[in-house]
Amino acid sequence: IIKTNNKNKLNRLISKDVKEPQFVYVGGKGGVGKTSTSSAIAIKLADEGFRTLIVSTDPAHSLGDALDIDLSNGLLTTIYHNPSDYKSNL
Repeated sequence: IIKTNNKNKLNRLISKDVKEPQFVYVGGKGGVGKTSTSSAIAIKLADEGFRTLIVSTDPAHSLGDALDIDLSNGLLTTIYHNPSDYKSNL
């Protein structure tokens, strides 16, 4: 859980100097923006050139909605995107 010195921890997450895998878990009660937050983090990291994996256990398929892609087959899916597609929706 990121509680103190948030900016330094987030900067470390996107630092090219860190060689070991980094894991980010987004949790909370229903309706607090977990899917939106995790999608935004994944998009930012991918845009920065990091190999990025995003996993959802939400049966509502809202991750697919957030990324505007059909993920209903339950298979690993490689997603290629144009970053400007997301900026226009912010």
